[in-house]
Amino acid sequence: FVETERGLTLVKQRFYDSEYGLCPRSQCQGSAVLPIGLSPRLGQHTCKVYCPMCREVYHYQSSETDGT
Repeated sequence: FVETERGLTLVKQRFYDSEYGLCPRSQCQGSAVLPIGLSPRLGQHTCKVYCPMCREVYHYQSSETDGT
C-alpha cells in the first residue's frame, strides 16, 4: 500500500503532521521521524523510526503501544 501514490501521500502527510513522533536528539530540534522496517518479514524486528536530519534509527515510542 505504501508504494502506491495514495499510500505515499498519506505517509507524507503523517510525516508533516509529526504523527510518527519526533527525534529524541536535542540537536534535531523536534524534527519529525519516519517509520521504518529493518526486515521485509513480519515479526522479525520491532518497529523503529528514522530521523532524516541526524540519519539515526530509534525505537518507536508511542502512547498507543506503551499504554501511557
